[in-house]
Amino acid sequence: MTDGLLQNLVKLTLSHCTKCTTLSVGQLPCLRELYIKMMQELEELPEVQCPSLGRLHISHCPQLRKVPNSNAKFKSSEDKDV
Repeated sequence: MTDGLLQNLVKLTLSHCTKCTTLSVGQLPCLRELYIKMMQELEELPEVQCPSLGRLHISHCPQLRKVPNSNAKFKSSEDKDV
C-alpha cells in the first residue's frame, strides 16, 4: 500500500475482533499509536512496518503467543504495554 488515504493514519485502535487469529497492519509510515484490545482469539502479531510507531498497547488478548521483537523502536519500556 503506497498511495492510499491510510498512509496518513497516525492512530489505530483495533478492538473486539473476536474471530481474528493473526493481524497484519501493512505499511503505515505515519502511524504513531497502535492499540489492540479485547481480541480474544488473536494468537500472533507479526512485525509492524510502521517506522513512526512510538506506542504499542496490547491488552486483553489471552491467546496472544507471538509479538514482534520491537523493543528498539520504543523510547522507553513504558511506551509498550503488553
